Amino acid sequence: MPHSEPNAATMMERLHMENDFMKMKLMLEHGARFQRGARDKGLDPATEFALLKQVLAFEEEHPPGRRKTVFEQLGRPADIRPVHELADGEVEEALSALQQRLQRGGIYLSALSSDVAPRELYRFIMEELMHVEICSAEGPSRHRFIYDEFHPEPRHQNARTAVELCIRLILQKQNLLYMFPAGRPLQLNQHERLGETEFRRKVFDFKSRYEDIVSVKVEVIRTELRDSHCRITGTHVTGLCLEGRCDMVKDGWEVAFRQGRHGEWLIASVQIKGIDL
Repeated sequence: MPHSEPNAATMMERLHMENDFMKMKLMLEHGARFQRGARDKGLDPATEFALLKQVLAFEEEHPPGRRKTVFEQLGRPADIRPVHELADGEVEEALSALQQRLQRGGIYLSALSSDVAPRELYRFIMEELMHVEICSAEGPSRHRFIYDEFHPEPRHQNARTAVELCIRLILQKQNLLYMFPAGRPLQLNQHERLGETEFRRKVFDFKSRYEDIVSVKVEVIRTELRDSHCRITGTHVTGLCLEGRCDMVKDGWEVAFRQGRHGEWLIASVQIKGIDL
C-alpha cells in the first residue's frame, strides 16, 4: 500500500504539538511565561512555530548572566555619602557625581516628573535603586530605570494618561485599539452614564464622519488633585478632513479622574470642546 501524505488537519496537529514542546522548553529552561495558547488566540500555528524557533534560538545563543544588585554592579562602593549627611548646598553636585558613577556601570536613571527634588532622587538611588537586582551579562550592558515607575505621582501620571491614552487616542482616525483606564459609568461631552460599549460607539461614530482626523497638538494647562478626584484641563488643535479639505479646530478639553477601590485612577469624564461627539 503506497505511503499517503498527511492531511492538513494532521499537519496542523503536529505543528501544535511541536509548538507546545518549544513552549515547555522555554518555560523550563528560560523562565518564559505564556498567558494563552495559540489556539485560544487564533494565531496561525505555522507563524507561531517560526516565532518560537527564533525566540528559542536567541535564548540559546544569549544565555542569561547571573543576577546582582546595582550596588554590586558598581563594585560595592563604600565612599558614597548617605543622603542625611548632605547639606542642601551639596545635594545637586553629589547627585550629578552619583549619576555619572551609575552610568559608568551601565545604569541609567531618569524622572519623568519635574517635581522630583534632587534630594529625593539621591535618596531613591541610595536607599532603593542600590538594592534592585539586574541581570549582569558578560560585556557592556545598559539598564534603564524611571523613578516614576517606583513612585508614581498622581498629577503627572494622570496628565500623561489624559493626553496620550485619552485625548490623542480619540482625536485620530484609527479605531480605539487600546482602552484607557475607564471608570463605570463614563461621561463623554453631554452624554452621561455610558458603558464602555456605548462610549466606543460614540467615538467610532465621530471618527467615521471624516476621511482623516489629525491630532496636531495636545497640551496640558492645569492639573487639580483633591483627595480621590483629579481633573486635567488643556487645549487641542485638531484637523478634521473631509473631501480633500481639512478644517482646523482649536479649543479646550478636560479629563476627570476618580480613584478606585484599590487606589487606581480611573477616567470618569471626557470633555472635548469644538468636537461633535
